[in-house]
Amino acid sequence: MSGEVTTRFVQACAERTAALANLPRLAAVDPAGLDPVSRVELIEAFERVRAMVDGLQQRALAAVVEATEGAGLDGDLARHEVGAALRLSPGTAACRTRVAADLVGRLPDTLAALCRGEIGYLQARVIAEAVGDLPDEVAGAVAARVLPGAGRQTVAETRRAVERAVIAADPAGAQHRHAAAARSRSIDRLRQPEAMEAWFVTMPAHRAQDAWQALTDRARATQRALRAGAGEDPGLDALRVDTLLDAIRGLRRPPRTAESADGSADDDGSDRPDGVASWPPVTGAGPVPRCRCGGAQTAAVVIDLPTLFGLAEHAGELPGYGPIPAGLARELARDRDWVRWTVDPGTRRLLDRGARRYRPSGRLRAHLLAVHGRCGFPGCSRRADGCDTDHATTFGRGGTTVVANLGPLCRQHHNAKTHGRWTLTVDPNDDTKTWTSPLGRRYTKGTDPILE
Repeated sequence: MSGEVTTRFVQACAERTAALANLPRLAAVDPAGLDPVSRVELIEAFERVRAMVDGLQQRALAAVVEATEGAGLDGDLARHEVGAALRLSPGTAACRTRVAADLVGRLPDTLAALCRGEIGYLQARVIAEAVGDLPDEVAGAVAARVLPGAGRQTVAETRRAVERAVIAADPAGAQHRHAAAARSRSIDRLRQPEAMEAWFVTMPAHRAQDAWQALTDRARATQRALRAGAGEDPGLDALRVDTLLDAIRGLRRPPRTAESADGSADDDGSDRPDGVASWPPVTGAGPVPRCRCGGAQTAAVVIDLPTLFGLAEHAGELPGYGPIPAGLARELARDRDWVRWTVDPGTRRLLDRGARRYRPSGRLRAHLLAVHGRCGFPGCSRRADGCDTDHATTFGRGGTTVVANLGPLCRQHHNAKTHGRWTLTVDPNDDTKTWTSPLGRRYTKGTDPILE
């Protein structure tokens, strides 16, 4: 093929027209003979072909499950066959077979999108796993809501969209499943090399948010003291660990009396840590931390008025985490002081507020964190509260410190924009970000509405 013909062919395969029949021709393409943009399109074309193969494999995996059932065994036992054939661990093999059975049996539209190369296997798996315990009609409704936009999303974005769709399709069930998950909260110890150990804690997200903020505040206070005293600063993450361990060692259990041993009496509180009025149940909203700007509470939950008043069951949003069931959002809202952040009724986006200085105020930064939620670079899911606040148009070149010109970027992607020859433009009409890479390839990323 001539260079021009090859470039057009690769571009066509990258734009969802690839087919398995194109694989030999794609395999014959020499990447070194392509221009920079076509080289990026070549990896996109291979990714679409991979998705098609993954889609076909789902049918084969489901057929193995069917064959297992035909032999008089439980279909779940097909995981052993699959694990042996594909050299997979039991857990991975079980996941693969469950996902395949659901895609073939209950999610035909999702499987079709995978076979066309419109979504990747990981996105299909996210959908299948999220609806695994839902009735067939609810599972279909969730897939119908998510699939139209999934082809433009990362796996993390698809996961958040699925979570919202599950709550929207089954609000009562979402509340019940959250309560059940909270009851099964747990902590696991995982051995690590170099005489280290990791803890994996599963807990309600709203309690984790408050605990993480308190832990971070205390670690930062320790960091400031170390720096002021010229002490060694091991870094914020290490200080969070030290703070957590010190706090645990400093806590004493509530006294276990003869009456309380069988649950017939509560403790008297004499053995609680200083400043703790009670031992709150982990499933409740919990104590409310003070706001840094002097108010009683930061915006800890975003909820629309119909849902707040019990007239609707729309998903709420826990900034920094994602969608939560309506009942939990109402519970959190009852314990918070209110700040009115107006939402556009058409786009459901938070409206603008700005400043004339370079560094955004604390209130403006809080607004930006709620609007964007994540780093503004395509494919990056780092939470906004761990990102820098970036001016799309540089302040020194006339850029202003207003919401329309600001957004979160994690440090590595902020540096890519500042020093790595990535350029960014933002469409003021819908906040769509268009990034241009050093190779000349363009990528776009939108901003999800805070509520759907």
